[in-house]
Amino acid sequence: MSTLAQSDPSGKPSSSVPFGDYLASETNISSPADPFQHFWQLGYRTLLPIIPPTAELHERSAFARNLARGRDDRGKVPGIRGRDGKWFGLKDWQTRSTTEEELADWSQMGAGVGLADDGGLVLVDIDARDEATADAIEQDALAILGPAPLRVGDRPKRALVYQSETTATFQVVTFEGSKGEDRVEILAKPKQMVIHGIHRKTGRPYEWTRPLTARSELTKVTPEQVTQFLEEVRSKLPRARRHDAGAVSDRSNVDQRGLKGDIERVRKAVASLPNTRDLFPHYSDMIRVGEAIHGATVDDPAAGAEIFDAWCSRWEGGDYDPDLTDARWSTFKSPHSVGADYLANLAVKHSGGVFTDAERWFDVEAGKTAATENEKAASAAAARFAFEDFDDLAADATGQTASPLVKGLLDQGAMSVLYGESNSGKTFVMLDLAFHVATGRPWSGLKTTPMLVVYVAAEGGRGFAKRVAALKSRYGCVSAVDLKVLRSQVDLLRAEADLKPLIAALRGLGRPIGFLVIDTLSRAMAGGDENSSVDMGATVKHLDALRAATGAHLAVVHHSGKNPAKGARGHSLLRAATDTEIEIADGEIIVTKQRDLERSFRKSFVLDGVTLGVDDDGDPVTSATVRVLDRPDDDQAQAPTAEEIERRERVARAACRAMKGQTTAKLAGLVSALTVELKRERVVSGASLPTVRALLVAALGDGVEVECNGQVVRMEIRQDGSGPKAPWLIVASRVPRETKISIDESSSDNLSGEFSADERLKSSGVFA
Repeated sequence: MSTLAQSDPSGKPSSSVPFGDYLASETNISSPADPFQHFWQLGYRTLLPIIPPTAELHERSAFARNLARGRDDRGKVPGIRGRDGKWFGLKDWQTRSTTEEELADWSQMGAGVGLADDGGLVLVDIDARDEATADAIEQDALAILGPAPLRVGDRPKRALVYQSETTATFQVVTFEGSKGEDRVEILAKPKQMVIHGIHRKTGRPYEWTRPLTARSELTKVTPEQVTQFLEEVRSKLPRARRHDAGAVSDRSNVDQRGLKGDIERVRKAVASLPNTRDLFPHYSDMIRVGEAIHGATVDDPAAGAEIFDAWCSRWEGGDYDPDLTDARWSTFKSPHSVGADYLANLAVKHSGGVFTDAERWFDVEAGKTAATENEKAASAAAARFAFEDFDDLAADATGQTASPLVKGLLDQGAMSVLYGESNSGKTFVMLDLAFHVATGRPWSGLKTTPMLVVYVAAEGGRGFAKRVAALKSRYGCVSAVDLKVLRSQVDLLRAEADLKPLIAALRGLGRPIGFLVIDTLSRAMAGGDENSSVDMGATVKHLDALRAATGAHLAVVHHSGKNPAKGARGHSLLRAATDTEIEIADGEIIVTKQRDLERSFRKSFVLDGVTLGVDDDGDPVTSATVRVLDRPDDDQAQAPTAEEIERRERVARAACRAMKGQTTAKLAGLVSALTVELKRERVVSGASLPTVRALLVAALGDGVEVECNGQVVRMEIRQDGSGPKAPWLIVASRVPRETKISIDESSSDNLSGEFSADERLKSSGVFA
């Protein structure tokens, strides 16, 4: 009887026991409270979220379209849940790097756990539907490869996990099982397998009947051992055939560009090709067709996968398995030896006239000779110009909406410019916006999508650190804010300067970036001429390259021109490339351009002072944060809170003292005095005329009564005339004191028994 080294709880071999006893030691391991963290702590770094079997799919996802065609991918494919509760695929999961920060979100979603090959795993998948056969194959694996964790989903099928110092290659042995063709596979990167969750067919949880050990404690195997195991299996099983991915060196001299074909032409060729035992008697025949489809559709692998799946589903044997289709497709890699021409030859030969030789190229009429090489090249070049039908395009309009970053204001993956005069508060506004995206907080009533934010503070320095500290103080952040800051000047004008290093550094963060801010454009142009079409064109090109490389929404902070009415400074190429343009002027945030969204955003804002501490001399260290205000005509404006009322009274007291007894004064002449008094009241630490005006309009627009110098005064602000250039006036009015006078209760027309009468003291000044 075969013997194996049994594992103790740590996964290390402890003794030699009979194989039957080893199998008898299997137990169903209880489910960990947080499976993602559990496997992460074991050292597995290529974890993925798996869409649960009963999840509701987003109507625009490819998986929803597959489901409509009768193919259910749920329970086996990576994906995440959106804010609406619907699931969609996880983009580029084959090449992405998982971070620990993502695990909690995935766990809260209720996702299953997938494990992708990290380049050093050896995943042995035993797809045998007969219990005795599966047991025998597992016995050979344990005898040749050594002890291993055992995962069971749809028993008797099972999987074993090993590690290797070399990257495994996909290999398979197919054989005649009791219920059709079964297989044993060595899964290779980028394949993944589900290691925790609900099995999509059985509706029961996956079981680790021998627990998954730490990544470092997996039994190490060599390529020679894997080969020995597969040969042992092949020699014992009925009608067994061994297949592998083939040698890359055999295809290295094939021009891969010549294998490509027009997607629709490839689709028609494959659709006309029967999938019968007579034409494709062996597993390797099916693999060759798949390789050809992959080579022909390398520029659109999603379409290629759909074409391959549709062809496999027509297999006359009746045992089509979408899991097998996915597994095979994920192993196809360039270079290939066959492509579009191979498929066309098959289709012409076996389609019964459905696909003719004349259809090899785009619009070659029947009866014409084969296209010349120049005609082929022209046809191939024309393939990228795909014309769409008017009605089809209109029907797809709702499916092409971009994902919002700040709903109604900024889209993910787009580009924006926020500009304003010096000291207008533009960096305060941008940093506030970035902070809200990083924390997922609504900004000015607009929903945000929480994403990693990177802020390039090219005009940074200690002042920027104080602004960050002010935000932390105001919002009381107790957990990490998903915002990274680069306080360094960057040169994005010259391609050979900082563009590539910056992209490399951003990718080195190992996580998708949702919002990337460059503050300011002037510093990023590194001395370039903003008015030059050459310099601005080069900078815009490199900004676009930065956006494309990261997939982030790219926001640029810029300055106004000499004439603010003409918008941001510099050449118009910048505005032409911008999706959203935001102006900061006179204490207002105004959207001046929207490519695809409504251009209706306009809000006032003020800077609230924040005291951070004291310096070495005992003087206060201050900064400020942005507070976006409700406009007077905003239907959603709410009654002021107690905190807001108290703030308005502090502004009113500051304005009263700044006026020094005047009843009316122009705001423009009081800015210096107001700034001093507002600082004294701890409202702001310093402000320009636009900021002070916005602050006073918000606080005193409806009038505020406060006690000032022993008297009650009503402070107001209003414009002296009409039009945007009309001067703003601050008005102080004395509020007469009231005296309650008792009268005869029998007096007519008096319900309360007393009444209030104004002293109606007349005075030429507020403080007379």
